[in-house]
Amino acid sequence: MSDFFQSIDFFCRNILSLENFAARATPGEMHKKLNDILNAYREMAGLSTALEYGFFSLSDEVPAIHRELCLVRCDGDSTRLLFHPDWRGHYSVCSMVRRSAVILHLIDRMGRCPPAMQGGFICELGDNGGFPTVAFSSRSEKACLVPDPDFFESHGYDLLRRDIEAQFVPWHLRRREVFWRGSTTGVRRFAPPPPDASDDFRWLQRLALCQAARQSPLRAHYDIGVTGIVHIDEPHLQARIKAADFLRPPVPRLEFMRHKGVIVVDGHANAWSALFAAFLMGVCVFKVESEHGYRQWYYSQLQPFVHYVPVAADLSDLDAALLWLREHDREARAIGETGRAFARAITFEATLDDSAARIKQWLPDANFWHRG
Repeated sequence: MSDFFQSIDFFCRNILSLENFAARATPGEMHKKLNDILNAYREMAGLSTALEYGFFSLSDEVPAIHRELCLVRCDGDSTRLLFHPDWRGHYSVCSMVRRSAVILHLIDRMGRCPPAMQGGFICELGDNGGFPTVAFSSRSEKACLVPDPDFFESHGYDLLRRDIEAQFVPWHLRRREVFWRGSTTGVRRFAPPPPDASDDFRWLQRLALCQAARQSPLRAHYDIGVTGIVHIDEPHLQARIKAADFLRPPVPRLEFMRHKGVIVVDGHANAWSALFAAFLMGVCVFKVESEHGYRQWYYSQLQPFVHYVPVAADLSDLDAALLWLREHDREARAIGETGRAFARAITFEATLDDSAARIKQWLPDANFWHRG
């Protein structure tokens, strides 16, 4: 396993180091740099499939375009991953290439089982998730969901699993407050109030969560706050968040395990590691409904009140969920234990094998599948 971490560290570190270079590089120079790193990584990681990075505009291929889509073209034992050709500005091709590491491994596993791949498919490397593509998190019912980069780069959260086992907090020693920490990521529901209007934080789900907890008659039983203001540039909105006393200091992830109830809520899409980590820690998860229907690869196996306590997207039943937790300690503990057993049974190698097989099964019926 040390070889895995050594190789993925090499890949991520070297790809991200190209950010400044990318700002001035020509397409040819960028192509060479990316493929030099890819070839070295292939050898370190033991990937047998011939792989190449390149650039290609998807404007003629798909009905709606954004720059976080990658076109994967397979030709027998070789595959090309093609990114958006304009990598300057807000879009970071280096971040997208880093996220493609899990796709490289899935392609390699797909190539081990006949028949040989011929054709291509679209992969969503960002958070949009609106197309029937291969994706880490998606709101499209026809998407083919695969493990996210957090799961992959951590080798299935290997270190977190070991830390949890070493420092596991028994249920009877955990606090009864319902806990959440996170940043202000998310999709704005509507335009925020202007500077001269009254405060209303419902425009962002995570801020609405903070507001609901502060205004609740049960507020003493919540420990909820944002650890940082991101993607909110307006000074008056930043000032309001601070004035509302929503800010809280960051908390190490293992500290979440000191609580019986932990909330999981979307940011821009599913918070990749949040739910899986909460399951591993054996907490009773309060899973806030995804407003836009985002799902990850294992969500289809989850059942409400078996693996988690459901909370409506508008948070109208948040207090009821908290009261249920306080009045049903035995049942809440059982939910935590079931979630923990579920997550612990998910292994890295089996997940990648299953995902590679799932892509091959999905491709013939995919809207974006183009046979060569």
